[in-house]
Formats: sequence, structure tokens, C-alpha cells
Amino acid sequence: MDLSTNHFAQLAAQVRAGHTHVRAQFERELVPGLLRAVNRVLTPGLPLSPQHRSIAAVSRQMHVTSAAGPEERLRLAQALCQRIVNRVAPMDTEVQDDPHTLVA
Repeated sequence: MDLSTNHFAQLAAQVRAGHTHVRAQFERELVPGLLRAVNRVLTPGLPLSPQHRSIAAVSRQMHVTSAAGPEERLRLAQALCQRIVNRVAPMDTEVQDDPHTLVA
């Protein structure tokens, strides 16, 4: 698939470019797909891809097992989404030394 036509790649590029209004849209659209991946990972016996194994590792860290209910699975998908979004465009929480960078 050509990345120039990938919807998520386009949203990620906009988030990376600083379009904060797109960040929420990116998250809203990403969570359902991640929830499907979480459900697959938490289904015993299914073969897992490398991406699914990464999700399984996070699920173990968060103590989410195959017995998890819908709320826990959604919480895991949202946590994964935040990790992805933060990799795309980390939030800068440092205060800059230059007072001209502050917004009143």
C-alpha cells in the first residue's frame, strides 16, 4: 500500500506537523482498529503477528487477560492508542527559557 494514500499515515503526518485539532480525530479513528487487535490477542490459540505480540506484552503489563471484559479491553486499546499518538507527536511539557515562547 502506498503510504501517500494511507488515511492513518496522512492523519499521523498532520499530527506530527502540529495540527492539534487532528490529534483527537486520529485517536477516535485508531481506537476501533486497536480494539479489534486487542480482541484477537486476547483470544487463546490464535497465531499472532509481531504487532500482536507487542500488544500482548502491553496487555501483560496492564494485567489484562483473556477473561477481561469489554471495559478493560477498551482501556487497553485506548492505552495503546496513546502510546502510538505520543510516538507520532510527543507532547512537549517543558517550559522554554525564552519568555517569547509563552502564550498569554
